[in-house]
Amino acid sequence: MTFEKTDKAKSSCCSSKVEEQSKDIPLSPATSEEKVVYRVHGMDCPACAVTIEKGLGALKGIRDVKVNYSTAKLQMVGDVGSFDQIENQVQKLGYAVESLEQNKNMRTYNIEGMDCGSCAKSIENHLNTLPSVRNVSVNFSTGKMKIDHDNSVEDIVSEVAKIGYKAFLLTKSGKTTETPKNKEGNGLIIFSGALIALGFIGSYNGISPIMSNILYAIVIVLTGYKPVKSAYYALKSRSLDMNVLMSAAAIGAALIGEWLEGATVVWLFALGIVLQNRSIEKTRNSIRNLMDLAPPEAWVLNGTELGKKPVEEISVGQIIIFKCTALIKS
Repeated sequence: MTFEKTDKAKSSCCSSKVEEQSKDIPLSPATSEEKVVYRVHGMDCPACAVTIEKGLGALKGIRDVKVNYSTAKLQMVGDVGSFDQIENQVQKLGYAVESLEQNKNMRTYNIEGMDCGSCAKSIENHLNTLPSVRNVSVNFSTGKMKIDHDNSVEDIVSEVAKIGYKAFLLTKSGKTTETPKNKEGNGLIIFSGALIALGFIGSYNGISPIMSNILYAIVIVLTGYKPVKSAYYALKSRSLDMNVLMSAAAIGAALIGEWLEGATVVWLFALGIVLQNRSIEKTRNSIRNLMDLAPPEAWVLNGTELGKKPVEEISVGQIIIFKCTALIKS
């Protein structure tokens, strides 16, 4: 069965002919000049490509910009320092881009333990303070971090751990270097809950208030250590997240002598984080499984020759061959 990929319905803004820009932009002898290639998402007509070209061409430090609507590729040449503003500028124009040519120092990590968008921002702010990190982007929805750094993977994992999260390097096959332990911390939650119950019940059965407060204090230290540690690095990087608010609530409760309330709030917060992380991880796994269903290649007919081609390199007007198997019931 043969299907031809064509663009039959065109709006007025799409009436112009799509020109194939297969030639690479030449580099000048300047040592500070580099070429980058991006994949553009959101274009629906050739006029969109022209809009992006004009928007990026006006930026300081950019020498040449070419956007190919057919392949959705953006090629750009300019000073290295000017590339940091590309993604923000394209987003302002109403589109999204992802880099197709990353240097050898750009790596992708899975981040475990994020429970809100502000957590991702805290990680970015902290890592941006390191001189060995040139660029970092954390996506809370996918739980992934893309970072361009000169130091070792162990250093990055250690820095992320300081903020209270766990980082696992993704290999080229998409697998992590280690298997995250989702059940880690469940024992601490159960133990802390038992201490709260023991202190609360004991206060009505002859245990001194001092002993009950000691049990509550142990719970605050055990379950509140991670939020307080994360809050410290969040404040250090000038961020404000829920760990800061939770730490303030727990410390404030302890200062006014409300040990039971402080221990209960911290314990419920830790329990909520465990349950939320479990739910988020299930959602992310479902998204990954859906993305894995997309075929990486397709059969393309060029004249009389049939061959495989990556789907992102297929342009409008090419003929795609779908091989179907028909089942006939007697």
